[in-house]
Amino acid sequence: KKSRLYFLSKTNQNIMLQCLAEEVRVSILDNLRKSGYMSIIMDTSTDVAKTDQLVMVARYCDNEGNIHENLIAVSPAEDATAKGLYDLFTEMCDSYNIDWRALLIGQSYDGANVMKGQVNGLRTLIQKEVPRAIYVWCNAHQLNLVIVDTCSSCNDAIHFFGVLECLYSYFGARKRNALFKIKQVELIPEQRPLRFKMLSTTRWSSHSSAIQMILLTFPAILAALEELQKDNDSNTKNMAKSLVKKTKKFKFILMLVVFKNIFDITSPVSKYLQSANIDFFQAVTFIDRALEQIIILRSRDNKNSVFSQIEQQAKSLACKWNIEPCLEVKRKITTKRIVGETRSNESLLEPLDKFRCETFFVIVDALWSKFKSDFKESKAIVKEMSIFQIDKMSSVKSKTIALPSDSFTAICNWLPEINMTQLKEEYLQLCQNLESIISGSKWPTTFHSNDNNYEDNISSSDTHSETENESVQTPQSICELFKLLSALELRYTFPNVFLAIKALCTLPIGSASAERKFSKMKLIKTRLRSTTNDSRLEHMMLLTCEGLIEIDFDKAIDRMGTISSVYKKQLMPS
Repeated sequence: KKSRLYFLSKTNQNIMLQCLAEEVRVSILDNLRKSGYMSIIMDTSTDVAKTDQLVMVARYCDNEGNIHENLIAVSPAEDATAKGLYDLFTEMCDSYNIDWRALLIGQSYDGANVMKGQVNGLRTLIQKEVPRAIYVWCNAHQLNLVIVDTCSSCNDAIHFFGVLECLYSYFGARKRNALFKIKQVELIPEQRPLRFKMLSTTRWSSHSSAIQMILLTFPAILAALEELQKDNDSNTKNMAKSLVKKTKKFKFILMLVVFKNIFDITSPVSKYLQSANIDFFQAVTFIDRALEQIIILRSRDNKNSVFSQIEQQAKSLACKWNIEPCLEVKRKITTKRIVGETRSNESLLEPLDKFRCETFFVIVDALWSKFKSDFKESKAIVKEMSIFQIDKMSSVKSKTIALPSDSFTAICNWLPEINMTQLKEEYLQLCQNLESIISGSKWPTTFHSNDNNYEDNISSSDTHSETENESVQTPQSICELFKLLSALELRYTFPNVFLAIKALCTLPIGSASAERKFSKMKLIKTRLRSTTNDSRLEHMMLLTCEGLIEIDFDKAIDRMGTISSVYKKQLMPS
């Protein structure tokens, strides 16, 4: 009987996935090699089969001004030590013909010691081979650690989030959760029923989401708890009574509003730091702005302070929810004085002042100090390269301006292929004529001519069309400036500046892209597909994570035809 090839078997399907995924990878690697610079982002996570998977993501820029963070490879990390991860990294680069020693200029991981260790960490092993591979501790992970530390900075904060965890656990039961949904429909019909959010030290927005959910559903929570107090089950009834006692207090409402105001500052920064299309300067600018807002929280002006506004918000919510808007007055503890003793251990503060000093300021101070200390490394990198910040470039307009003598030393040491003298000349000309570039002035195709007659070169150059100029806007970041130089084909006019800006845009701000790849992995390798082998998992992740990359199906078919003579006969008939 003549055998026929239907491509329906698991083997054929796996081969098809392999060919399609390899076409995606080839496209990524071609663009990566053309870019000239790359940064790596790596992280590990355990899949549903308890296998530790290493994800390698490459960040690079193309000559059109676009920033890419593409998945390169996924591989099981059998040896989770720094040396084991380094060997796995070099093995992946060698297998895909990536000249990482020439291309690599940056690396970003989370804060695990095996990654960031200064003696034997992965970043150190890579820097021994490529000293210019700047290490960036993921800013999004750092901010999450700041938030977690802030949420445990004082006893009141620990107790508050403990109550939130109790609520999540208590309403996790099926019947209680059903009652909670019924109360939401009855009392808050204008919004869809919400679920309690679990607090986690690894989920970046869990604390903010939990508080937002409580604020939106608080009347339904109280109504459900009050009804559960009448339940026949003693454990259910006693726990409901305890939670009502803890939540139906003005102090609980005050803590809700305090942390809501804090997360209103940190949550936008956290989401921004997870984006791939931002540069290092933008990230540090957002962090500095958040720090300024935190300092405002610390204001001691009793009349116009942020705490006074928080107090008013809390009182308004308390009145709305029928809770007495005042803090409990605790009995003063007195001790017998020794003869001749004049001091007293009695607190002279009112309950609200006591809360402001012993809780609110402690929380804000912890947040401020962590913001101040944890981002020092990122700010040090920005300080060395600060000459390319947009606000500084905009201020350099006069041709006679004297730049600091070491302005370009750090970036030229980082990128030795850049000529410092030419870089300084190009930088000054770019800064002084940035407005002309935006408005569509004439520019030469080369800047460093033999006669050095800059004015003659400008007057004899080609102009850009009016339609192109209308779409060009003033750049607000180094990424936008890079895109502008690319769009106007000025990489040949300012070659050294273009390389410097391209390298700065290639430098990663965090490893959030690797985390997003793991989210895809959890959708692919589920409990029902836990036996998926590592090769199939990698191919499916490439196709899923890089779905925007167009696949040349003719090349994929040709690739499949080269695997065996049977495929060649069916797919590539002569």
